[in-house]
Amino acid sequence: MGINGFISDKYKMEYIPQRLLSLEACTLACHTILSGKDKSTPFELDLGSSKLQQPDLSIFIGLALDAGIVANRTLLNFMGLKLDNHDIVNSGYTLNISKFSQPLVPVTDACRILKSNHFSEYEIKDMWIEALTVASKSIAHFTETGATISVAKLGIACYATSKLVRHYFFDAMSENQPQSIITPEIEPKSDSLWGIVHNHYDRMC
Repeated sequence: MGINGFISDKYKMEYIPQRLLSLEACTLACHTILSGKDKSTPFELDLGSSKLQQPDLSIFIGLALDAGIVANRTLLNFMGLKLDNHDIVNSGYTLNISKFSQPLVPVTDACRILKSNHFSEYEIKDMWIEALTVASKSIAHFTETGATISVAKLGIACYATSKLVRHYFFDAMSENQPQSIITPEIEPKSDSLWGIVHNHYDRMC
């Protein structure tokens, strides 16, 4: 497991789609928590050589949240967006879309990615800042200060990053989109469960 040296087709066809899947699995997990079904739904996974059975979805939820937080940071950095002094700035300090002859996505344009879902650019920026802070201070390694993010904000942030990559990477290069696992009924929108919980009460990750 890992990533080999840079081969453009490998990134387009395998590495980036894998991380998109992690983002969207995280969004699914967050929606399940918000709907209140995470503790009442049995979990079964057939791995071929063995089966994993649990009384609820806790094991899947935990794995999906961690994977989503890490993938979110990886892909935002790939698009040229970096956390810097509690703000998001353009930076090409890691391997990024410029390797595919694409420009770094301007911060302002990136933060408008869920405008059609009625989330403002300021909301998306704040959610990304929180998600990136959690990735740096709570997931990549342990810190004494730690960091948290609400379930709704994390799910929306991961979905926004997925949309960002799909639009400014795959669409921009006229490449086929990896299949999305987000169905219309759970797509984050401000006038749905996501927005209601985000604006009132939410569980912390």
